[in-house]
Amino acid sequence: SARHYSLSTCGTEGIQPRLGGSTFPDRLHLLFFGHRVRMKSKCVNDDRLEGREEMETFNVRSNQSMEFIEITHQVQNLLHQEDRGNGLAYVFIPHTTAGVTINENADPTVMHDIIADLQRLIPSRQPYYKHREGNSASHFMASIMGSSVVVPVEGGQIALGTWQGIFLCEFDGPRTRKVYVKFIPGIE
Repeated sequence: SARHYSLSTCGTEGIQPRLGGSTFPDRLHLLFFGHRVRMKSKCVNDDRLEGREEMETFNVRSNQSMEFIEITHQVQNLLHQEDRGNGLAYVFIPHTTAGVTINENADPTVMHDIIADLQRLIPSRQPYYKHREGNSASHFMASIMGSSVVVPVEGGQIALGTWQGIFLCEFDGPRTRKVYVKFIPGIE
């Protein structure tokens, strides 16, 4: 049975009708791994978010030019710092040559195989690459992996599968990378 959560966002007050007279919906329904999440507006009269929280951050240092670094525990630790209930954890990597993904964390050879195939599919040098820094392949790989993931949170705990972990994907290291985490609380 799916669990239902409601999350706060902004409503439709003052929004003009668009596209044939329709207005923006005041609720957005999302489905995350069998969890139905309903987002609803939580605004003050001037459409600014009331009680807006800042994103939390932490840094991760890579040691190789390409590597996947598990950050599940760092994300979970940020959730434990305050009383968190149910909702979503939004994880964002603000870099153009690094990404984030959710994948298997029980067997490190999975990450090895992903990196090997990315390197096979996207060679580091091509005669037609124009980018002067010489890291075009790193940009391509980061675009493929993506810059964010959203994870359900139940009772303050990240709701990942048995073998899943959250990984920072380094494609242009070694470097220090920043990770942003935003907890979006649910209303049950």
